[in-house]
Formats: sequence, C-alpha cells, structure tokens
Amino acid sequence: MISWVDLLFDTMVNMDHDQSGEALVYCCGAVKFLAGNRALSDTLSRKCTLYTLASILNKINKQVSLDIFVLVIP
Repeated sequence: MISWVDLLFDTMVNMDHDQSGEALVYCCGAVKFLAGNRALSDTLSRKCTLYTLASILNKINKQVSLDIFVLVIP
C-alpha cells in the first residue's frame, strides 16, 4: 500500500526545483514539524527521507545562490 508519505516525497522529488523552490522549502518545513510525532518519525527514518530532504534543500540553495550571484554581478 502506498502511504501519503510516499506520495509526498515522490511529488517533492519530481517537482521542478527552479519553479517550485518556495513550495518545496515549505513542504520540507512541514515534514520537519510532523517528524515530532514518534510514529511518523520512525516511518520517515525507515524511508531515508532525511537524505531526500537534504538533497532537495541543497539543490534549492545552489539555485538561489546562483540567482543572487547573477543579480549582483551583471
């Protein structure tokens, strides 16, 4: 059976990080908040979602850094 956690992470991984950066950051924050629940935290740990979240945030951070660099140095 596919859980909502699987659907959420599948959606987050397949989204366009350039166009949906703010939404993805919000989703990562929501997952972090929900991870306070012990049962959900165990599920997230089993599915290696911490690595997935870190990868998504790293990609967004790199894109934002490039955008700022381009704005500063025309």
